[in-house]
Amino acid sequence: ARVRHAREFEFALYEKYKDFYFEQRFSGLKIIDQVAKGGNQITFQLTTLNRLSSAEMRFFHLQKNVYALNMSDFAGQTSVKLISTTPSVRFPGETEYVYEAIINRHALLNRNLQIGDVIEFEHSLFLSSPRNGTQKNYYGTTFLYKVGLGLVPWYAPTLETGTGSGDTSAELPAIAWMGGTTTLHTDYSNGATEQYKQMSSVLSMESANDFLVGRRLHHTDWGTGEHSEPGNPAMLIHRGKLGPNYNTASCVSCHDKNGVSVLPGVGQPLINHVVMIGSDAEGTPHPRWGEQLSPRATSGDPEGQVLLTGYETITGQYGDGTQYSLRKPLYEFVGEDAPSFFSVRAAQKLVALGLREAVAEETILALADPNDRDGDGISGRALIVEDPNDPSKKFLGRFGRKGTQPSVQHQIAYAFNRDMGVTTDLMPVLDGNTASSPTELSAAELGQLTKYVQLLGPPPARKTADAQVIRGRQLFAQLSCNACHTPEMTTGRNHPLAPLRNQLFRPYSDGLLHDMGPGLADNMDSEGVTAAEWLTAPLVGIGLVEAAAGKESYLHDGRAGSIEEAILWHGGEAEDAKEGFRNLSANDREALVRFIRSL
Repeated sequence: ARVRHAREFEFALYEKYKDFYFEQRFSGLKIIDQVAKGGNQITFQLTTLNRLSSAEMRFFHLQKNVYALNMSDFAGQTSVKLISTTPSVRFPGETEYVYEAIINRHALLNRNLQIGDVIEFEHSLFLSSPRNGTQKNYYGTTFLYKVGLGLVPWYAPTLETGTGSGDTSAELPAIAWMGGTTTLHTDYSNGATEQYKQMSSVLSMESANDFLVGRRLHHTDWGTGEHSEPGNPAMLIHRGKLGPNYNTASCVSCHDKNGVSVLPGVGQPLINHVVMIGSDAEGTPHPRWGEQLSPRATSGDPEGQVLLTGYETITGQYGDGTQYSLRKPLYEFVGEDAPSFFSVRAAQKLVALGLREAVAEETILALADPNDRDGDGISGRALIVEDPNDPSKKFLGRFGRKGTQPSVQHQIAYAFNRDMGVTTDLMPVLDGNTASSPTELSAAELGQLTKYVQLLGPPPARKTADAQVIRGRQLFAQLSCNACHTPEMTTGRNHPLAPLRNQLFRPYSDGLLHDMGPGLADNMDSEGVTAAEWLTAPLVGIGLVEAAAGKESYLHDGRAGSIEEAILWHGGEAEDAKEGFRNLSANDREALVRFIRSL
């Protein structure tokens, strides 16, 4: 359910979530395309969980400016009729209302519909009497349907090129589809500040329901049970489950807007970063505090804090003589038994994790070259990890800065355990303990939270026709940046969630570990990975980091405040690519950065 229309600049509310978003605020859509089989009409069936006070569906957008507050922006407003009312089996306690609209003409061209025609449409979700919530009248997602082919992500060409104030939408160029059909359409309302938080539009109603309930868990404080957004009721069943030792109280505390965490001001403690610790350079768990430092406790003294005390400045110059500087964060431990061996890690953006998980293991393993047999200086390797509850099962490590978690669900369970002190069936033993604790996040809830993260739609690439972006794409390949930041993969056919299967995915990551040199190395190995090895960071969605976080923050600890800085920190296997960038002309450096920002 959308609070306002797409492309409505004045209000910028299209991508916002209102109170009680998880209850009766989603709809299902079935498109019965008879034109594709030689017929002459398309039926749109809309299923809602509350009767509509006014059933509206509009087709063929006529936009000349931004949306007006009337229906004249569409060539056709089609009558929608209620065809069935049925107690819901899928959603106990709800009633399913099915509405139907039929079109058989291309309203703009005044002819019969043909295969390949594009139909922009939008429905309204004007609820009659929802049980809860302050808002009844909502707008619907704006879709682009390609007759005979299905839903496609869209953009507004003149807005994209800056040649006008808006127009009828067009199918997004193929190069901009970052996650196949799960790709979101381009945002023109919220300035892309909310795009890491959006549901892919190719889900079943059941998955949409799980997504929204999972989102509620994501926004819950596990100490108070409160929701982070106003107007939403607390989840009292989860009050008091935090700790006893913890780093943060909710998922969104670190993943604000589902983006990255940023370093605090100098002299401030690290709260939204994870600090892995060890008793030696091999990363053996600390005898008192375990694998991870917890700066907070629900009772008694916390384990300790880490303060950002300042930065070491490292200077250099580009090949053309232009000066640059890099900053290396400096830390101080406060508390007893301060560890000498540690690794600071920033939270990562959450988009496209489900697609990364859906890539078949053999696809990633085929890219590994641990012994650099081809002599190109790139020797990415895969980490094989054990299932924590069944060591006989081994999987490719995919998630975390070191690639130590095999699935989205494992990564979430690990974060709940280590960051919040909340147990699951998957990970019942808290950090530093040896015995299991009672389960606090149920398997069903873990599944819903997992679906939420898996089904976040990736934002599309932007400005793909820009000359500098095109030049930057060429340079990305010429400098062999794509040797690790692999541009394309196809997801496998066996993922449990159908929308993630067989998608052309553009992660810009090979999913492997690489030695990034001493500049980015910590002072300890951890979890079977050396101090200098890091999983290739996916670049998908990287251009929206600043929009979501409020500032730029890159690399494993957030030290880089710009794309340029992030590149210049590269070493080890990426030394040649870094040097290639350093020796580019100023125009070419700008083009490469502009391309990366477009992703």
